[in-house]
Amino acid sequence: MTSDKIENLDNLIAEIIPKNYAFVDAKITRLTASGDNYGSLLLAVDITVKNEKENKLIHAVAKRPPSNKLVQELFNSQFTFPNEVGFYQTIIPCLRQFQQEQGVKDLISCFPEFYTARLSKDATGKVDESSVLLIKNIKKEGFQTLDRTVGFNLEQGRFILGKMAEMHATSLALKILRPEEFKSKLGPFLQQYKVFEMAEEDNRKMINVSLNVVKEDDVCRKYLPQIEEFLWKNLDFCLTKNIKTSSPSHFLTLTHCDLWVNNIMVKFDKNSRITEVKFVDFQLYEYASFVRDVVFFIFSSVQTSVLKESCDDLLLHYFDSLIKHLVSLKCDTKLFTYDAFLDEIKSVVHQGEFFHVLTMLPPIFAAEKDTKEVEALELHDVIFHESEVTETHREKAYFVVKEFIRRGWLFQGDS
Repeated sequence: MTSDKIENLDNLIAEIIPKNYAFVDAKITRLTASGDNYGSLLLAVDITVKNEKENKLIHAVAKRPPSNKLVQELFNSQFTFPNEVGFYQTIIPCLRQFQQEQGVKDLISCFPEFYTARLSKDATGKVDESSVLLIKNIKKEGFQTLDRTVGFNLEQGRFILGKMAEMHATSLALKILRPEEFKSKLGPFLQQYKVFEMAEEDNRKMINVSLNVVKEDDVCRKYLPQIEEFLWKNLDFCLTKNIKTSSPSHFLTLTHCDLWVNNIMVKFDKNSRITEVKFVDFQLYEYASFVRDVVFFIFSSVQTSVLKESCDDLLLHYFDSLIKHLVSLKCDTKLFTYDAFLDEIKSVVHQGEFFHVLTMLPPIFAAEKDTKEVEALELHDVIFHESEVTETHREKAYFVVKEFIRRGWLFQGDS
């Protein structure tokens, strides 16, 4: 069986075929370009069904664990694939039911529609070559991802942060108001596990990729020893998911932990303004501070020119949106002050997000000629990204380091 085939597809989709329709066939093609997704194989599945009167098309996306054993191990597919299925199958319905019961009329809609899934070919549940998650292909509805090397402008960033705040507020309110339900429904998918485990030599090489970029800037070079020490301290927080030793915090809840340009699909109106947002790729979500998503999204995926002028505006807009959604869910907000939110930003920077942002800049700004299909990826493609550093990459890396220093999030220094 090749990786572009889906085993027993007709049986898998039986439950999503409309009543009185029968399966005819399915056309399966690659959905994403090389370099757009590292942790899984994405296929477009166009399913033809018919009844006595007509043929009908169902447009789906099939997400499969990669056949590449290295990538499976790095992303820990035995944990992350079932977790993603659980997100669509269990967590989203739970969040929407909670909203309804709290009197919210416009239910959370920032996820693609779930169709069906198969964890394995047998009852073990062990991820294998038959594992597949099927969701709606929202590209057919006009959703798209933007150029990862450009990122979002101010208006777009504000819109996305508003939707992010809704997602965070819903799971946060569930945790606060119904802790037992949060534990029973979400808890099974929030168990501690490791990802991206490598030898210390490889970890050093990964960190050196970022150091070799930022050391070319005069200010960054001045603080290079502190930056290197900080990256090493950040490392463990990024390799262990759902860390049980995390200090208690009212900012902890369900968090995407990988919200960058390629995992955010947007729909525009005729005036090129965003009207809808869908978050995708829930491989690496965890129980963590939701402020991690805010920091990572803003500094990985919003245009640097926007951040130089409007970073505080974006942070305040997110916070105001979060409070609005918490209030709509009848959740007490007294613990969530703006000062506490700003303190939490510094905390998450110290617990991995500085490392997260810097180490994601190489794949974000990689030239197309340097990208490969997921089956052909090797360690240096997934982790080291030893490709030519673009000027946009340099500018973003310099800005991130100097801005984090200027704001006192890393350590005190003049920038």
